[in-house]
Amino acid sequence: MNMLKQHFEKIFIIISLTFLFLSIVILLIIPPTAGYEISIYDVYPPFFWFSIIFSIVSAQMSLLFGYLADKNKFGIYSYLLIILNDLVLIFLPIIRGYFLFGTGDVMSHLGFLQVIFNSGFIGSNNMYPLIHVLASSLVILTGLDVKTVINFFPQFSSLFFLLSFYLIARSFYKKDVFYLALIFSPILLFTLTYTTFAPYVMGILLLPFIIFLYFKSQSDKSVVFTILLLISLISIVFLHPLISQIYVLLFIVMTLIYYNQDKLFKKEFKLNLRSGMNLILLISVIFFSWNAYLYLVTKDIKKFYAGLIGEGSGSTLGTYTSTISYAQPNYIDLVNLTFSKYGQYIIMGIIGIFCVICLVKIIRNNKIKENYLFSYILPSMMFILFLLLSVTTFVGTYIFDFARFIPLAFIFAIIFIPVCVNKKLKTIKLEVINGKLSKYGIFKLVSFGLILLLVVYFSTFNLYFSPIVKTSNEQMGKAEFNGMATFFDIRNDNFQILSMGISPYRIYDAIYGKNVKKKMISYEGVTPPDHFGYSENSSFSQVVNQSTYFILSKRGEILYPSLYSEYKDKWRFNPSDFQKLKESDNGVHRIYSNGDLNIFLME
Repeated sequence: MNMLKQHFEKIFIIISLTFLFLSIVILLIIPPTAGYEISIYDVYPPFFWFSIIFSIVSAQMSLLFGYLADKNKFGIYSYLLIILNDLVLIFLPIIRGYFLFGTGDVMSHLGFLQVIFNSGFIGSNNMYPLIHVLASSLVILTGLDVKTVINFFPQFSSLFFLLSFYLIARSFYKKDVFYLALIFSPILLFTLTYTTFAPYVMGILLLPFIIFLYFKSQSDKSVVFTILLLISLISIVFLHPLISQIYVLLFIVMTLIYYNQDKLFKKEFKLNLRSGMNLILLISVIFFSWNAYLYLVTKDIKKFYAGLIGEGSGSTLGTYTSTISYAQPNYIDLVNLTFSKYGQYIIMGIIGIFCVICLVKIIRNNKIKENYLFSYILPSMMFILFLLLSVTTFVGTYIFDFARFIPLAFIFAIIFIPVCVNKKLKTIKLEVINGKLSKYGIFKLVSFGLILLLVVYFSTFNLYFSPIVKTSNEQMGKAEFNGMATFFDIRNDNFQILSMGISPYRIYDAIYGKNVKKKMISYEGVTPPDHFGYSENSSFSQVVNQSTYFILSKRGEILYPSLYSEYKDKWRFNPSDFQKLKESDNGVHRIYSNGDLNIFLME
């Protein structure tokens, strides 16, 4: 057991560093992409992913054993190793040489940037100006290409997000809980959040820092922290309207805690949360002033409303139910897909709920500590609130996508879970310190390590869209983008456009600017009929009955074999359909091709 105290922490650091080194060697050996790849996971050998995962888990175990031995001499090095692995993962699109990462909203945000470059103004319909002003300023100040800035912006925002948790850990916890917090906080739980250029995402990534600023402004009574907090909250309103209201919700909960602490906890905390009401008023006044101005400018209440809170749609559960009913997968495939998409949320959700139950017991036994306010009570309440919002928006038909609330729930879970875990590991910690670790203690440690392994495994393999989660990679290739630019230059804008695997609307935004009117280009996009109508017609041209362009990307062509190989009888298009379209359909003329993009004309 003395060996445990003295060497295990070092051993796990060496293992972590070795696996990290091996993964970097693999990155250097494999050349960048030459075109569209539907899965970033298929590019690298399994050993690469094994190395990344075990490097992270080994660093976590080093932190754990340092915590148990109560002499965490190398804790900061273990934490930095986890961060370095995180950086390898979130920089993969750049390492792969992707022209752009993001095919949907990212393209439209590039369009907002084009408006700024073309006119010098943010535009009359830009509800999210802050991120566009920041990105355009970086382009002007650094001289970098706008696409380079868009590709790097999310990664550095994510690094700031991860380091903000370090600031929270330093401020909220005592030494023992601090190292447990460093185990949980760097886990990349939130899929594309770390790599997507989007205002809502940036608002999420700022949440830990704003929580830290609010705590410091209350505990240190420092003017500097108060000023930084006010600047951050005012900026949030111009970042995304929904995220600003989420911060209002946070301060409402804080205010309710303050005015009901005697009833809820039979305790009065030293920290004064009355300023939460002032912050609510500040955000609300700026929010309604800004959005009233936007409505006056747009003169379109429907467009304004949609931009404010999003487009309404059916429930995610309803969509999944319909898909399951159509595809009829077996139970094993269904469970596998569920955990592939949401595995880390399921595991961390169970842990979070368990910790909330523990908090309820603590409250009932009147064992609330002063430092529990920010480290346990407030984040637990926000976790439950956003978890309920996630579940209700997942099940019901709402204007918000449930995925908007999931990251918020687990940001708060990351804050309070270390406090609860510390309470549950105290017995084991004493056993380790006294050199008498029981079999039950060993079982608990092994279980804890397996839980960490599973969370890191699932969060690694759904960090990017891929066939693993039945969704295609968000890569936008240079050939696709430049091919579409050529097409828009030469097309007849009276002809209809059909597309597959690509959004002409989004790319038009990115090339010409969000404020440029479009002709014969619809937001939803128009897709071709199943099998191009070959089951009833000899030519695709017989189906369209008018002059039509058909734009086919490599993504669209390989979609069904790559994502749904086990459901061939459900495919809307077969490889033979594309072969006939390209080689033997006399009514269809291929007018452009560059490997990743084919454009056909039917007159």
